[in-house]
Amino acid sequence: MNTQIFSSFSREKLKKVEKDIQEKHEDLNQEAKSQGAHFGRQNLPQKDEPINNYLRPVIEGYRVVFQEAKRAVEGISGEIETALDQLDDQIEQWQGKVKKALHEKSLLVKEFPKDKSNYPWKIFPLVLFGIIFMVGAETGFNGVAFQVLGQNLLISILMAIGVSVGIVLLFHFFKRSLAWGTTPLQKHLIILGWIVFYTALFYLLAELRQEYLAANGESHNIPKLMFVAVNWLMLLATAFILQWFPSRDAIQALMKRKPLERQIAIKENELKRLEQELSEKKTQKKILERDMLNMPKYENSTRALLSVMARKSVSDFLHENLQYRSDGNSSFGAFDTEDVLNTNLQIHEA
Repeated sequence: MNTQIFSSFSREKLKKVEKDIQEKHEDLNQEAKSQGAHFGRQNLPQKDEPINNYLRPVIEGYRVVFQEAKRAVEGISGEIETALDQLDDQIEQWQGKVKKALHEKSLLVKEFPKDKSNYPWKIFPLVLFGIIFMVGAETGFNGVAFQVLGQNLLISILMAIGVSVGIVLLFHFFKRSLAWGTTPLQKHLIILGWIVFYTALFYLLAELRQEYLAANGESHNIPKLMFVAVNWLMLLATAFILQWFPSRDAIQALMKRKPLERQIAIKENELKRLEQELSEKKTQKKILERDMLNMPKYENSTRALLSVMARKSVSDFLHENLQYRSDGNSSFGAFDTEDVLNTNLQIHEA
């Protein structure tokens, strides 16, 4: 009998049934041989006497074995039916879990804020790097100017960083200040005010730089306006980079999206797990359903196997009987050996 077509759930149980059948067949076969020899010494059965009565205990034994095997197979079928019922309940439960998780995910997606600015966040690391680079360049360029105040190099650098960051932040505030102007003239005056402010600031830094260079005996013939122009160039470069900096709305939308993205990711992982488990349960159900379909075939194969085993025991009975007979009789009843094996000794259910 081929148990490989069954799942592991059924296979091990069926192998135990086969093991029991094989062990009982060996016992019955040994009994058939012993009985064959025993009756052979007595020259029984007599000529033309049916051998049924002499083999009835052995054949009855095979019938009992088949009934036991049949009950065992029916018991396994019952276990499969129970497992299928449990799987049906679990599948229904898991389908409910999947449906609930999908609903919860859809609610999270509905809460997901849209970024109306459509800011390309992929370039943000480059923009941030550019701003940091320009702040560093302005710090390095203007740091020397603060040493004239009598501070050490570290304090001067920290002061320069503060001023550089302040310059960038003030310029970022420049766009908002334009909203204060309600007419073109007012807007132009605001722009002019910023230009004057930054030029004065850069000129002050150039003055401090010249004083530091003079105090250290270095050349200070470089025009102050050149330092002012360099600061303006760096500021304009920074302004260009700031054009790509995300707006407040884009940042707020991102801050709202991040927690929701994490929740959605968690929910998607949960969905993936539930769907995988649901798929596994459906697969298990298909496998067990296939086992159920194969059970009748297995029962028939068990019947055929026991019939072959019974014929083998009959054959061994006759072989032993003929060896121990002294009358040389080999004609039993109205059947020859082949007829007896094929017709008269088939197994019938009770």
